[in-house]
Amino acid sequence: MAENWGENQWSSVGTYDVKVQARCHDHIDILSEWSAATTVTVTEAPAETIGTPEIYGTTTGTTIEALAFSCSVVTSSLGHTVMYVFSWGDGTANSSTYSPNSGHLWNTPGTYDVRVMAHCAEHPEYESDWSPAIQVTITEADETISSPPQMVSSVADFAAVDEEVWVSCYGVVNNLGHVLEYRFDLGDGTISDWTTTRTVYYAWSTAGTYTILAQARCVDHPEVITDWTRDTYVHEITIYDGLETLLPAELEVTIYEIKAFEQHTYVVRSGSSMGHRFEARIDWGNGEVSDWVGSGYGGNNIAYINYTYQTSGTFEVMCQARCIEHPDIITEWSSTTSVPVSETITRPTITGDVTGTVGVPATWLAADAVSSDGHALEYALLVGNTEYDWTSSPTQQHTFDAAGTYYVRIRARCAEHPDITSGYTDSVRVVITD
Repeated sequence: MAENWGENQWSSVGTYDVKVQARCHDHIDILSEWSAATTVTVTEAPAETIGTPEIYGTTTGTTIEALAFSCSVVTSSLGHTVMYVFSWGDGTANSSTYSPNSGHLWNTPGTYDVRVMAHCAEHPEYESDWSPAIQVTITEADETISSPPQMVSSVADFAAVDEEVWVSCYGVVNNLGHVLEYRFDLGDGTISDWTTTRTVYYAWSTAGTYTILAQARCVDHPEVITDWTRDTYVHEITIYDGLETLLPAELEVTIYEIKAFEQHTYVVRSGSSMGHRFEARIDWGNGEVSDWVGSGYGGNNIAYINYTYQTSGTFEVMCQARCIEHPDIITEWSSTTSVPVSETITRPTITGDVTGTVGVPATWLAADAVSSDGHALEYALLVGNTEYDWTSSPTQQHTFDAAGTYYVRIRARCAEHPDITSGYTDSVRVVITD
C-alpha cells in the first residue's frame, strides 16, 4: 500500500479533525470514503528566546588605550542569527554587530561597568538579558612628548649678518593631544621666548657658524618638556659678513652616450655664500646658449637644464651661474667640458600594401627617416624574421610565394656610416592569397 504525505499550517489555535480521502489517478470519479478523523490540537508558538552572553576583557587601562572585549557566542531558540551590543558604562554603546568582539577607549579616568547583550537579527525586539558587568578602571595616562624637535631653517646653510631668517622645528607629538610650545637656542647665547607657532625670526649680528637647537613642552603642563635637539637633528647656519659670493659653476655630464635628436639633462652646481638660490645657463659649444634656469629650493645647489643636439660632433660646453636675488653677482664661465654627440637616424614610418597575391610584387614606402648630419640613407625590408639587402630606395618590394599572413617592417641606416641605424617602423600586416 502506497503512502502519501501532506502538510498544513494553521493560522490560529484550536482543535482540528483531520481526515484523508483517496481517488484513482486514471479515473478520478472513483473515490474512497473519508478516513476516520485524527484530532490535531494547535497551540500558540513559543516566543523566541536569546541566550544571555558572558563578557570577557581586561579590567584596567589608561585614557589613551583602546581596550578589547569579547563575549560568549549565544543562540536563538528559533535558530535565527544573533547580534551583539556592548554597553561601555559611560553612556555609550556600540552599534549592533554580528561579531562577539568589540573595543572602546575612555577619555576620562573612572570605573566603568561594561556589559553585553544579544538580540535576534531578524526580530530585534527579542533580546537577551544584559550580562553581568565587569568593572573597568581607567586612569589618566602619563603625558609624554615623542622626541626632541628636529630643526629646519629658511635659508638652509647661509645668511648674511643682520639678515633676518626664519627658523622652525618639527617632529614632536604629545601623546594626549595637548598643545605644545617651542623655544630656540640660536647658538649665540640667545634663547627665544616660548611660542606655539614652531617658528621664530632672527638675525645674527656677528659672522660665524651657529648651532641651532629647539625644545618643546606642554602648554597645560610645562613640567612635561623635551630635551634640546640632539645628534643629526641640529641645524648649523653660517653667517657671512660682507658681499655675497658664488661658488664657481661646475658642469656635470652624467650621460654615457649622447645622440643627436635625443634630449638629455645636464647638471650645473654652484652655491651662494648667503644661501640664496642661483640660476645657471650653458653655452652648448655650437653657437647656442640656454636661457637662465633656476636651482632647486632648500639648499639644493643644483640646476637641471635640458638640451637636444641636432647634429653630431664634439662640443666644448661651459656653464655660468648668477644669484637669482642679485643677478649682478655672477660667476665666470666654467672651464669647458668636451661632449661627444653621435649621429642619429630617426625612425621611419611605413605605408603600403596590406593585401596581395602570390607571385605579384607588393610595395611599401618608408618615410620620415632623417640623418642628424644630413647624410644619405639606405633602407632594408624585414619580412617576418628575414631581412633583405640594403638599398638606396625608400620604396621596398617583395614577392610572396605562398598564401598567408605576413608582417613587414623597414629600417634605415646612414650610407656613410652603415653601423648607425634607425629603429624599425611599426609592423604592417599583409594578407596574401592565391
